[in-house]
Amino acid sequence: MNSLIFAVLLFLTGIYCILTKRNLVKIILGITISETGLCLITSLIGNTGGDNKKIAEMISFVILLTGSAVTLIAIAISVRLYEKYGTLDVSEMKKLKG
Repeated sequence: MNSLIFAVLLFLTGIYCILTKRNLVKIILGITISETGLCLITSLIGNTGGDNKKIAEMISFVILLTGSAVTLIAIAISVRLYEKYGTLDVSEMKKLKG
């Protein structure tokens, strides 16, 4: 039960970082933290026994795989934005609105 509470707190910490930070790197780290918390929640729920364990393992694997891809793409986009605007502050990038 303590592990599940820790996983939920980890997920909520990531969501807090996404919603409150203005630096693009910190937002990407928040996404990664929330993905890790979600993966832990899925693994812990699947560990209750029965046939759910294999399904939870596969879902956790898919979460980790897509999370890695999202992080890689987000870092590539942030590098391009830094090259164009010279900053990673989201509030400074108001020029992106079309």
